[in-house]
Amino acid sequence: MKFLVICGVTVTLLVTFVEGLVSSDVAPESFVINGANRTDSPHHVLVEFFNAQQLGFFGGGSIITSTHILTAAQNVHGFVLWRVGYGSHFRDQLTWMYSNSAFAHHQYAPQTRNNDIAMIVLPIPLVFTTHVRPIALPPSDFLMPYENEQGTIKGFGFTSAGVNQPSDTLRYGYVRVQADAFCLSIFHIVAPNHFCASDNRVPVNICNGDIGGGFTVHYRGEETLVGINSILIENCYIQWPSAYTRVTHYLSWIHLVIGV
Repeated sequence: MKFLVICGVTVTLLVTFVEGLVSSDVAPESFVINGANRTDSPHHVLVEFFNAQQLGFFGGGSIITSTHILTAAQNVHGFVLWRVGYGSHFRDQLTWMYSNSAFAHHQYAPQTRNNDIAMIVLPIPLVFTTHVRPIALPPSDFLMPYENEQGTIKGFGFTSAGVNQPSDTLRYGYVRVQADAFCLSIFHIVAPNHFCASDNRVPVNICNGDIGGGFTVHYRGEETLVGINSILIENCYIQWPSAYTRVTHYLSWIHLVIGV
């Protein structure tokens, strides 16, 4: 049996930022679900994105160069303006930069979330510090992450039931990569473009406001970006996995966009 996913999971949160109002039709249950506070993710950014009607939504992203933020295509497709918050694990201490330049993968399919990857281009290069740094990309000769490999998920998404506000702090949790056959029995995804992950021992999950953030593993002692938060089960149940865009599959596209 396949489950429905939240359409435009960056339906994350409907926000009219100009008026400071927050509303949502989603009833969250404790998100990055059962996560803990994260204090050492200088590559993670909060991304707010706006459509032509000035309605705003939010998700996540990862710094990969001083001017490039890797995120999900659903945070870019159909939107016209982006505001990137960086430099702190506290939401109210983020430094903000606007961008009107972003590129979704040319084969992104909104209905299935296939090729759910995009790049936001910053108008001014970031200055790298202890709190602002790019994350490493995976090697091209390994299809990372591997089945049963543990990864870290993170985001500023909702944190408890009935609270229509994002987390004040960056949250994180650990999940394990599941077999493709299991993932395909739940999601309408294409492997290896996507993989899915969960953890039944200490259940955690991403949810609204976390789409576009990174799924990371440690490779040769370095935190490495191998996935992008992409697809959620409806209501973000912690008993079920979420799906992630596999970064390794898109390295050629990434290098083409950033010009390296």
